[in-house]
Amino acid sequence: MKVECLNIKRNMGYYVKKNQHLPDDEFNSKAMCVIQHLFNDHSLCDIKWCTKLKADAETDEERKKEIDNPNKCRKIETNDEKKLYKKVKQKIGVLLEPSKMQQVHHPFSTQKSESLNRNAAAVAPKDRFYGGTMQLFDRLRVITMTDSIGEYETLVCLFALLKMPMHPVLSLSMGKECR
Repeated sequence: MKVECLNIKRNMGYYVKKNQHLPDDEFNSKAMCVIQHLFNDHSLCDIKWCTKLKADAETDEERKKEIDNPNKCRKIETNDEKKLYKKVKQKIGVLLEPSKMQQVHHPFSTQKSESLNRNAAAVAPKDRFYGGTMQLFDRLRVITMTDSIGEYETLVCLFALLKMPMHPVLSLSMGKECR
């Protein structure tokens, strides 16, 4: 069941990302596809992301086999599968209600924030205390500069501000003003 939970999480991410363009009512009504897809019911799926629908649309049998693995989805045939489907639908279905779905139906993305957090964690690990120090400030400043203007431009600016000469190979655009 652990793999299915990861699949549901992944499928939910795909669903939210790929369907931001849908009107609220359609976005809410099709959200159950996240669970149904896992149990081989593709009635609410979209061909943009559902490999089963892509394979069904394909005419070449060899290509169909490449696109979709028919054994990867559970089938609601046995009593155990029916119980599991009912349990998953009961537990996750409450998260797919319109009031909850409205919380994720927006045009914004957290990718930038996640990227900055990952970079900050690399230069200021949580197992070391940097709070309130200039070292933390400087490390985070370099991360922000690198993200905003790029690695090369950050190096050029830092070398210029520190009045340190850069190696001639690296100093091709040394004439740039540091912002």
